[in-house]
Amino acid sequence: MSVTDEAGVAERSANPTTKAQARELTAFEILELSYDDALQLFGTLSAPSMREMRGEFRAELLDQGTRSWTLAALLVVHFPGRWLAKAFTPTGDDEGHGYNVFVRGPRIVREVRMRTYLGPSKYDGRPSYHLDYRAHQGGFVGTMRDEVRKLSDGLYLGIGEVGWRPLRRRSPFVLQGPVAPFAD
Repeated sequence: MSVTDEAGVAERSANPTTKAQARELTAFEILELSYDDALQLFGTLSAPSMREMRGEFRAELLDQGTRSWTLAALLVVHFPGRWLAKAFTPTGDDEGHGYNVFVRGPRIVREVRMRTYLGPSKYDGRPSYHLDYRAHQGGFVGTMRDEVRKLSDGLYLGIGEVGWRPLRRRSPFVLQGPVAPFAD
């Protein structure tokens, strides 16, 4: 993903558009992506395997496009506590389950469970790793749907949605790991 300027100095492109460019991004560079660049990059990536999505993965929201949407996304993901991670374990060749990890006061809490599976993306029809909260959650939380694709070993880009139309919007996030084993 490096390009060379007139002085021969290598610099990084601001908006990676190929799988090769995405594989060269560091976790810090992912955190610097604009909202539009994160959504565009997601479309270039491939789904991870069920096998590699085992354990707890450090999670962080990316740019949400505007201050209003950033505030809304922060309120949603941090409402149960300070959001730390998502965790997964396969239960078959193409499905599994998981939970989110929060800090609430002095405790680490593992809750907000989801069903996981490999299937076509609602965005482009290509394979994605899906997180579907309907099976374990009701109400507002039950409207959450995420898709995850692989950037490189241990680094994943996700797009989440929560809520009802017309206020449903894509929300990019990054996962790194696994950083801990899945807690049964």
